Amino acid sequence: MKRTTTIIDYTLFFLLFFLTFLVVFEQFVVVPKSLQILGRIHPLVLHLPIGFMAALVLLPAIKQAIPKESYSHIQIFLLTLSALTLSFSAVAGFFLAQEEGYQTDLVNWHKWTAIAASYLAYGLLVLKKQFADYKKVFSVGLYFNFIVLMLVGHLGGSITHGKDYLFAPLKSSESPSITPQSTVFEAAIQPIFKAKCNKCHNPNKRKGGLSMVSQKALAKGGKNGPIWQAGQPDSSQLLQRIHLPLSAEEHMPPEGQAQLNSQEIELIQLWIKSGASYEATIASITKEEKLFSALQPLLNAGSESANASQQEYPFKAINTRTLEELNTPYRTVSPIAQGSAALTVEFFIQQAFQTTFLNELSAAKKQIVSINLSNMPLEDDGIKLLKPFPNLEKLILNGTDITGASLDELAACTKLNHIALSNTSVKATDLYPLANLPVLQTIYLWETEVSEDDLAALQQKMPSVNFDLGFQASSEEMLQLSPPILANVNTILKSKEEVVLETKFPGAEIRYTTDGTDPDSVSARLFSEPFPIQDLTNIKAKTFSQGWLPSDVAEFSLFPLGYVPDSALLMTKANPQYVGEGSKSLIDKVKGNIGNFRNPVWLGYREDPLVAIFDFGESPPTITKVVGSFGQNNGSEIFLPERIKVFGGQSLDKMELLGSTQPDLADGYAPNLVTGIPVEIKASNYKFYKLEASPFSKLPKWHGAHESGRKTWVFLDEIFFY
Repeated sequence: MKRTTTIIDYTLFFLLFFLTFLVVFEQFVVVPKSLQILGRIHPLVLHLPIGFMAALVLLPAIKQAIPKESYSHIQIFLLTLSALTLSFSAVAGFFLAQEEGYQTDLVNWHKWTAIAASYLAYGLLVLKKQFADYKKVFSVGLYFNFIVLMLVGHLGGSITHGKDYLFAPLKSSESPSITPQSTVFEAAIQPIFKAKCNKCHNPNKRKGGLSMVSQKALAKGGKNGPIWQAGQPDSSQLLQRIHLPLSAEEHMPPEGQAQLNSQEIELIQLWIKSGASYEATIASITKEEKLFSALQPLLNAGSESANASQQEYPFKAINTRTLEELNTPYRTVSPIAQGSAALTVEFFIQQAFQTTFLNELSAAKKQIVSINLSNMPLEDDGIKLLKPFPNLEKLILNGTDITGASLDELAACTKLNHIALSNTSVKATDLYPLANLPVLQTIYLWETEVSEDDLAALQQKMPSVNFDLGFQASSEEMLQLSPPILANVNTILKSKEEVVLETKFPGAEIRYTTDGTDPDSVSARLFSEPFPIQDLTNIKAKTFSQGWLPSDVAEFSLFPLGYVPDSALLMTKANPQYVGEGSKSLIDKVKGNIGNFRNPVWLGYREDPLVAIFDFGESPPTITKVVGSFGQNNGSEIFLPERIKVFGGQSLDKMELLGSTQPDLADGYAPNLVTGIPVEIKASNYKFYKLEASPFSKLPKWHGAHESGRKTWVFLDEIFFY
């Protein structure tokens, strides 16, 4: 026992000494990745010293029940545990604070109060062991230490949840009502940031150097510059990171945090496309814009939310622990209003959805009054899983896979008053079973097979129900066509495979160009039948039809397969984060999407140029052109190469320069693209070819991260020989 006590004492002394050393030499400390793991243990252990100290403070209440000779030993034991865990937590917290996004005054207060509490706990332990007669001094010190520890906890909670976290419930939590005069940003965008982003991007915790709590902070952006490009959602970092796979390191929000659902993503995308204005009101959005349709549910929800906060329900609220257990990375369960026992459920990440997620809600089946299953792969068989929710009032099935054949299963949900079936395959006759729902008020049917011609029969069947078909264009209004699509499965065309363009609009025509100009309705070539390509071809296409606005331009880069080398060899190593499938990535006939640059089809280079050797064996073909398929994602510092060189020779130690090219450096944030860059070479039939692609030595001046002095990234997914 004495040996164990000695080890603990030395460990505690070492932790305090180490903590002192770290603080004194903080400006020189560089935390290796192995110790960053220790820093991330901080949230796991920070509650232990509080618990031990609280037990010490409360111990006198049961003093009479503890033998006198044991009481002092228990105090020393608890104090030792408190001092030990407090010192360890402080060291771990120091390492965690070295990560980006934590350099704030609040963090400094948290750090210094934690250090003070650690020394106080150690001092109390020494006092108890060496000067046991100073009982009053010990008692005063104990209570003072506990108060300091509570302050440490409050500051830590403020870093994570915001300065007002502790007293937020005492403040008014009523959100301003949403009206047509509300700005789109305040009504639709800011609430998304507040719920899903501000936890890690606030003045006290600027992950990536970014705060998202105000318009001024958003305009400033983070360490990688602006997080969106007005009018260009595809080039905006915010959406690029949202669309990354959930497991990707740069996916936002991080895995394990509440994710954005499809409606939230669509709202952000449409708002950015419309110009990302902070001043534009809902009333200023015209009916022709997609953003108009996306905003209508918010206006409806505004009035419903006001009613919900006043409505009383006949059931009790579930306990907090059960509510926490029901929340997962793929599902949120929360009260419909502050202090309400009624709950709303929302699902996201359609790839992860399982119908069992509905069964798991049985513990709160009485309290759930709203379920949002938008865009989840829910089929007709899944409708019966909604029957156990007797108080369900609102059900959103927009974009699901239901056909309407099982809507009669909802007869058990007698409290249903709103059902959303937009963008599904339901027909008018599928809705007839819903006539048995006694309090049904509204059915949303945008983009379904239900037409205005069906309304008379439906209204006769259900006279008290409002059927909302959404925006219906008049014959005088001109709407915009959707862009044409590429019907080919792959952008790498096999031998004799031809290019096929499609439009889903009956009677529309497709016009296209291959010279880089935007197509018009007169001089651009009319697509009438599939056509072959012999070389790298960049196609721009638009859809046209009488009485409709032409579509936006669709762009496609198409690559004939060409000659495939026997093997490829990387002479320089890709960055460890982006190694793809090694040299196989260059000749595996698989193309990538640069919005997901962590996909293993990509090779990423920054510090070194990409250098690769290609072997055509003993019977090499005659090559006149080499094309590299490169990605551009300026928001993520990915640019086209500064220079591309191609060498050739019969042996690896004797190769000559055959050709080179210098792509232009983008002069501003440009849309994401995957493009082929050709290098014309003199006709040759060498056994070996070498390609070099070098990054720019520094990010351009217009880029938000220019001052970092970093090089640009070069990303390559395939090499073609013609």
